Amino acid sequence: MNVLNTARQRQVINQLMDFQTNDATPTTDFSIKPEYTLIAHLPEDICAKLQMISKKLQDRFPEHYYYTPEQYHLTVVPIPRDLEVKNIIELLEPLLSEWRLPIEARGLAVNRFQSGVVLYPEEESLVDMRQKLREALDMPTQSYANHRPVWEELLWANILRFQEVPSEEMLQQIRSYATDLMGSFVLNKFELYDISTKTLELSSSRLLYTFKA
Repeated sequence: MNVLNTARQRQVINQLMDFQTNDATPTTDFSIKPEYTLIAHLPEDICAKLQMISKKLQDRFPEHYYYTPEQYHLTVVPIPRDLEVKNIIELLEPLLSEWRLPIEARGLAVNRFQSGVVLYPEEESLVDMRQKLREALDMPTQSYANHRPVWEELLWANILRFQEVPSEEMLQQIRSYATDLMGSFVLNKFELYDISTKTLELSSSRLLYTFKA
């Protein structure tokens, strides 16, 4: 892990350690207004490790929503719904066809809605590429994670969402995975989805196009 990612990891771990049960905002409604989004799925080996962790949490804390491995995904950028799919593909293809980003998946983190694995870019192209994608889509001022600036420099894949206030015991178990290495991969395949849930439910999500570098 490079110096920048080591500093980022400290911020992520501090957020996790400072998070208290009453900081959570539980919900059972994951529906959203239909939108397009550019995502990527995780490799099978990383999914398998996350599923093992998820299963342990689910066995002890079944009151929450747990993603299936098919739902594990990272979001690169949300995309305005008013754009035509054909135009989106034409705008993004030149950028994504040349972008390959080495990633290290390490540690669980939380925010008020969910818990997921943190994905650290091993080359510093994520922030610039996000901005290029937004500019190509004519939304240069969009910020994916303006509430926590460090998340603009990182990626994240959820494994669960809080449906009730998490117990301190649950948070302690999540904290025990704060530095676990889940694996490394090269991000070079991106998927344009039409979604209407935050959880990428298979019944309400539609793959529109696949970009490959």
